[in-house]
Amino acid sequence: MVDYFSKSCEAVPIPQQDALTVTRGFIDHWVSWYGSPFSLHSDQGSAFESHLVAQSMEYNPNFLESASNCAIKMLQITAGVIKWTALFWSPWAFRNPHTIGIRMTYVGCTWILNSLTFKARLDARSRLQMKYNIQRVGLSTREGEFVEAFYADRRIKSSSKSISPEQDDLNGEILVR
Repeated sequence: MVDYFSKSCEAVPIPQQDALTVTRGFIDHWVSWYGSPFSLHSDQGSAFESHLVAQSMEYNPNFLESASNCAIKMLQITAGVIKWTALFWSPWAFRNPHTIGIRMTYVGCTWILNSLTFKARLDARSRLQMKYNIQRVGLSTREGEFVEAFYADRRIKSSSKSISPEQDDLNGEILVR
């Protein structure tokens, strides 16, 4: 067998020269390695004038459509991976340790980003705690999500006015992450 375009040849030993044996040799040694050819040229030998060869070489549009759909899906997956990689390694995550937006959202798929920025986020949290006197109120889980609440007292300090415990909860801020 010789490829007409690339001129590469494949010699396959077959026990006899009948239509069934030639078709099996062609499919097993050529089609399985290189795929089905667009056209088949022969020397008009009796082995190639058979309904077996004609059936194996007929056009099947479903195969072409499924191969095209598979290629489109693979391109979409590759494009998604490239976008995710560009987002993952973008410098905004490493330049902004003061932003608590990353720390406020804890999603299972962002564990790599959280582990890479863990020290920066701890430093940012300690700076915020010192600057705004933030105190940890509680830790709870809601629908499988990690929730941690902080309380920042933003009231104006005055010694002449006393505040009841009911007003104490209303005047401060609750920061939830």
